[in-house]
Amino acid sequence: MNNTIIITLTSSAFVLIDCDFPFSENMIEELKKIPEITEFYRVQSIYDLIAKVNADSEDQLHEIVIRKIREIEGIKNTLTMIIIASKDAKRDRETE
Repeated sequence: MNNTIIITLTSSAFVLIDCDFPFSENMIEELKKIPEITEFYRVQSIYDLIAKVNADSEDQLHEIVIRKIREIEGIKNTLTMIIIASKDAKRDRETE
């Protein structure tokens, strides 16, 4: 079993996004225009969307959330969870 932890030099975060009701597909189209968002998911929870954001620094990450994501019409609130380390679960399963 490989227990390697990967520490990244760039800043990445999962941003939980709370949207107005009713949900508008326009928000997804606007999120697609932000190049730092590498993936996003529609979820059933207190939050409506989860976006993974990559940036060169935590300052840039903060600016993306404040100046780009939160400026989209219909987004009420966000919660940013900065990724400090990642583990490749798929690779671990393959080496078992």
